[in-house]
Amino acid sequence: MKKYLKITIISLIAILFVSVHSVYALDNLQNEIDSLKNGTITMDKNLEENITIDKGMNITLDLNGYTLTGYITVKGEILIKSSKESGLIEGNLEKDKAAIYSDGGKVTLESGKITNPKGYGIYALNGGYAIVNGGTIETCYSGLTGNNTTGTMYLYVNGGTITAK
Repeated sequence: MKKYLKITIISLIAILFVSVHSVYALDNLQNEIDSLKNGTITMDKNLEENITIDKGMNITLDLNGYTLTGYITVKGEILIKSSKESGLIEGNLEKDKAAIYSDGGKVTLESGKITNPKGYGIYALNGGYAIVNGGTIETCYSGLTGNNTTGTMYLYVNGGTITAK
């Protein structure tokens, strides 16, 4: 009995180790996402980078109070949260662009903030989902957007704050 308990505990520790990564002194978040594929990444500094969550990936991005500047393309799934206040995704600052593209994928905002002073917040296209359960989206144009000429979109707001200027 003790042998099986020991094996179970070791297995659980291994699973937790594999599924939780932290970005420590990495300059390339995309490399960390590509190597992880499924699990949680916790930021420990501000980063400036465009990232893609490919089909089949399921990533939880904990902003941890830091800022990610750039845009995110999601073809798989991403849950965005910030375990500390002031976690921010700042859109790529290009006029008429979105901070996050849910391109057939699923984007869920639990906490933290998405800003894009020159464009949109989350753009859902090709059957993409945008789900806001908490957090804040502040943009120049629509916080959540889609366009039937780019495919079906699914937009759900269960909480949080969305402000378009």
